[in-house]
Amino acid sequence: MHTILKFNLLIAFLALLTGCELSNYPIDDHAVIKTDARLLGKWKEKEKKEQSDLYTLTQKGDNQYLVTVKEYELKRKLKYDAWLSDVNNVRFLNVLYKDDSANGYLFIRILDINASGNLITAAAVSDSMMKHVGSSAGVRERIRQNLNNPAFYSDTLHFVKVK
Repeated sequence: MHTILKFNLLIAFLALLTGCELSNYPIDDHAVIKTDARLLGKWKEKEKKEQSDLYTLTQKGDNQYLVTVKEYELKRKLKYDAWLSDVNNVRFLNVLYKDDSANGYLFIRILDINASGNLITAAAVSDSMMKHVGSSAGVRERIRQNLNNPAFYSDTLHFVKVK
């Protein structure tokens, strides 16, 4: 499971699940922000020069994404539902993570999307207290309180669009 959590995601980015803690609740109970077309496409970690995991974001309705992760080493494909939330004008990707051993939400902070739309900088929320928060409103407030706390996030990752 930890390997999957290191799901380097984002992706959008996604991706990036390095050291993420799962929450029982998303930031918003349902998707309300329209999908951002700049996030759509195939992405890989910029720092990895050799074969690496591939993250594909496709639109799933007006407000949701389908995130498909093709894991290079484990030779498997994983799929996750995701949607954007806004906390104090900062965008986060809520990723619904499900497998046999864990269910919950991962949060990816979108730090930057370059002007060309082919490079995303992101960081995953890695707060061990997220699993104890009892509502979406509580998740939103915890993120708001820690928005500028570097210890609240895992390493910053860069994703480059490959298609």
